[in-house]
Amino acid sequence: MKLFSLVEGIMVRLSGLPGLQFLGRYVSEYHGRRTGAQQTISKYQSYVQTVRGTAKDVKTAARGSKNDEEGDQEEEVEDNYEEDDDESYLQ
Repeated sequence: MKLFSLVEGIMVRLSGLPGLQFLGRYVSEYHGRRTGAQQTISKYQSYVQTVRGTAKDVKTAARGSKNDEEGDQEEEVEDNYEEDDDESYLQ
């Protein structure tokens, strides 16, 4: 990478000479393509993070609703036992 930076600096300096302006344009276009590629990669990385976060939220919500249902069933069972205890005590 350092070698490319060195060559890039030389190309930019040489682009100041008549007839070698294409070197400066090449370096500019290269940076533009590289920046565009990095932006595209960042965009897709944010998409992946969003999907993973959403999947995690859905998974948590699904587990939470299962736990709530199990808790409701346990309360109903406990309520039935309490009623039975009261009835047997009264007899």
